[in-house]
Amino acid sequence: MTDRSALPVLVAVDDPENFDAALHFAAREATTRGSALEILHAYHVSLTGPENALLDFGTAEKLADETLRLAVEHATNVLGNQVEVTGTLIRGPVVQSIVDVSAESRLVVLQRRDLSRLDRIVTRSTSSGVAAHAHTPVAVVPEGWAPVDGPDPVVTVGVDVPARGHDILRQALAEARSRRATLRVVHTWWSPGYFDDIEMDRVGSAGWATEVAQELQSVVDELHADFGDVPVTIETQHGRPADSLVEASRTSVLVVIGRHDPLVPMGSHLGPVARTVLRAAECPVLLVAPSDKHRGWRRAE
Repeated sequence: MTDRSALPVLVAVDDPENFDAALHFAAREATTRGSALEILHAYHVSLTGPENALLDFGTAEKLADETLRLAVEHATNVLGNQVEVTGTLIRGPVVQSIVDVSAESRLVVLQRRDLSRLDRIVTRSTSSGVAAHAHTPVAVVPEGWAPVDGPDPVVTVGVDVPARGHDILRQALAEARSRRATLRVVHTWWSPGYFDDIEMDRVGSAGWATEVAQELQSVVDELHADFGDVPVTIETQHGRPADSLVEASRTSVLVVIGRHDPLVPMGSHLGPVARTVLRAAECPVLLVAPSDKHRGWRRAE
């Protein structure tokens, strides 16, 4: 059985001159965990398309090797002696390569590029692809983000079903503790269209909010022995879950969300809420996987 505490924090890099947001986030996580920082560059040579007509495997590998060298050099210059930095080059489809290597990592960190909707449809999203299938938690950091040491930091966690929220709440509490932050627990309910208003009128949104808040508080109380020193606030509200979490990201240092349980081996396990938050959040997003094969990961206390 692999000792996950000995595994590195992995930063996947495409552009060696534009990954500082992911680098600073990953360096902090590696330092907190006592882990090394590994820079990964995955490259894929396609034999189709006019842009690759004159590109052979040897040339592609030289370009990829230079990309990795520059990225490691940049990381070392920026971080100094803050954390040990190593580099790994891998050839293959980018998303699948990162997913494969994630099995030997404590955390995968990706920098989100600000793409237009059309570009995202055409090129797909590396962040979403990796987050949907990685074997370890994935952090997605917005391009241009920089760490801010301000007063009263807040970590936000989105919880869908309180009874199944133990794993994600435990990990969110650990993240809040490491940042000396308050944990804001957000639960939002929504039914699409006209039927949502009818349903809320019938069941009474105030009563529903109170009931869910009590269920969430019960789960938090169960974790009190390990995380009683972390201040916790609970917010229940009627609205679109993704919109609520994106709004919360504007006043958070981190948003923690869960991935759908992998009931089937194929397809995306993100779900529309996680996909939207990963794409639009204004702070780093940590995506954890509350399923048996991922429960071995815990932040070092």
